[in-house]
Amino acid sequence: MREAMLVHWVKHTSGASELLLPGQAGSGLSEQTLPALYRGNRTRTSYGVNLEAVRERQGDYLALLSSNTRSQIRRSIKEYQTIGPLVVHEAQDVAQAHHFLSRLAEMHQQHWVERGEPGAFSNPFFKRFHERLIEENLPRGQIQILRISAGERDMAYLYSFVKSGRIYFYQSGFDYRLIEKHGRPGLVAHALAVQHNAALGHMVYDFMAGDSRYKLNLATINEPMTWSTLRKPAWRFRMEHALREWRYRMKAKKAAKCEEVEA
Repeated sequence: MREAMLVHWVKHTSGASELLLPGQAGSGLSEQTLPALYRGNRTRTSYGVNLEAVRERQGDYLALLSSNTRSQIRRSIKEYQTIGPLVVHEAQDVAQAHHFLSRLAEMHQQHWVERGEPGAFSNPFFKRFHERLIEENLPRGQIQILRISAGERDMAYLYSFVKSGRIYFYQSGFDYRLIEKHGRPGLVAHALAVQHNAALGHMVYDFMAGDSRYKLNLATINEPMTWSTLRKPAWRFRMEHALREWRYRMKAKKAAKCEEVEA
């Protein structure tokens, strides 16, 4: 099907000469697919947690992490427990999920606006879109919104998509002011969410692509993802490619000369 779509694009569309295929699993399209097209690939790493491995540890997810990350999470959990027990609540219906999303948006915006950033929910359409998405997909079991509380206080909200045993973490809201010292609401919330989803029988807690430090600290598995740019044969693309190759060669020669001088 994918190859047929690309054939149609090449033969029947004249207004577009470049196509971006983002976030493909593994190495993306086979090199044999339409070899006449110029193909540029960029690979990024997607991070996640193997939930089967968590179950093999009887739910002790922290045992799979480095000693430093494990220590940070345990110390932070102790601080939060001085407020009250940490409990994971999963939205059970659309009304509750909408309420959780609203609280998530409030906490998310407060944090990012204070840092001088607009935040993901600065555009009202963004929230309306996800409310509609929840209405249609929460009843199908394809959306998960978690509230993590310390006693009666909200500590965090996590919004994820669910498909084929994978939990795709998407968005969050954290209360960074709940405790004064050792507050790691993100690490604690994800650790509890991992244990929650391992107990539910899911297979992977997926942080998706990107090299944020928390992903590196919390992941137990990583997988390649590929962003591909396909271009129809055109002189300007050949020229651009030639110029890029020339620039790389010049940089390599300059670096080699520097190494000779230093030697």
